[in-house]
Amino acid sequence: MKEQDRLQAAKILAARMGERFDQLLSLLDAGQKQALQLDFQDQRERTHWDYTPRDRRGLSLRRMDRAQHQAFTQLLKASLSPAGYNTVALIMALETVLDGKEAFTRPLPGRDPLNYHLSLFGAPDARKPWGWRFEGHHVSLHFTVAEGLLVSPFPLFFGSNPGESQLAGGFTLRPLRDLEDGARELFHALDETQRRQALLSPHAPRDILLGNASRVEWDRPPRFPPEPWMEATGASAQDLQRLIIRRQPTGLDARTLPDDQHAQLRTLVHRYLERFPEELAEAERTRLGDLRACPLHFAWAGDARRGEAHYYRIHAPSFLIEYDNYQNEANHVHAVWRDPQNDFGCDALARHYAACH
Repeated sequence: MKEQDRLQAAKILAARMGERFDQLLSLLDAGQKQALQLDFQDQRERTHWDYTPRDRRGLSLRRMDRAQHQAFTQLLKASLSPAGYNTVALIMALETVLDGKEAFTRPLPGRDPLNYHLSLFGAPDARKPWGWRFEGHHVSLHFTVAEGLLVSPFPLFFGSNPGESQLAGGFTLRPLRDLEDGARELFHALDETQRRQALLSPHAPRDILLGNASRVEWDRPPRFPPEPWMEATGASAQDLQRLIIRRQPTGLDARTLPDDQHAQLRTLVHRYLERFPEELAEAERTRLGDLRACPLHFAWAGDARRGEAHYYRIHAPSFLIEYDNYQNEANHVHAVWRDPQNDFGCDALARHYAACH
């Protein structure tokens, strides 16, 4: 995709999202609009995100009637690929599975597939910046628009609890199967020397290291308290230090991989982008450029056997992927794509404001 085509795709997607929001806004009453629409200039709120079941600002799905919910669903469907839309729907539906798994003991609002919130920052505009967020337990989507262009679709977070659920006939439901199996297959394809370079620690961290940080923070301890994790796993201070995310990537330098292994790694990276509509996924692949030539690193922690706690990350100058499956006996997945320079469109917005002033 050429740069001109990438910009055209960003324009089409921004317009499509704006049209869907206009449709939804036409169906809302004054109170719903007040809950939905937040100040774009409130950077603290706009760049806050979380993937836990908590109180959130925005308009909850529970407050929408059927027509409003359908309008929201059209927005979501237009902003994701069919696979991405189906994944979000499955993650939300798993709230009822988790509720049963916990014997329906969680206090209200509990595990509720309607306890998800939509927030609109500003209003759809062909020139002024605006954006939106859809978020709840294990889903966090963020889109930022400036000058009529979609300038950032990150952070992008998907989780799953349970990560795997039993179905009849010996089958299982695994919404994020591709992200787990692809990484494990790559790790198993490495030889012993490569595995030693990729392995940060034999102990998987209990969560993604950055947690819900509003920006990528280098050289910082994990967002979760490390002491209980170290006591539970036997991890050492050295293990913790090796896990910390540095500006200079750690792990296995992908430029040393043979073509077949590097192809596996590229496929895994692209699977994250496949959650987006094809034109957006292709635009992001164009932005990333030639992954074969860039300083891309792959790192692993924990056990590589199926069903055991594990973690991996893929780190390049223009993106950072973290994936963790540790909690609930390694049946609780967190996966996120971060853009260190342009999460929430921060870099693009800085250029926009500089040009306008």
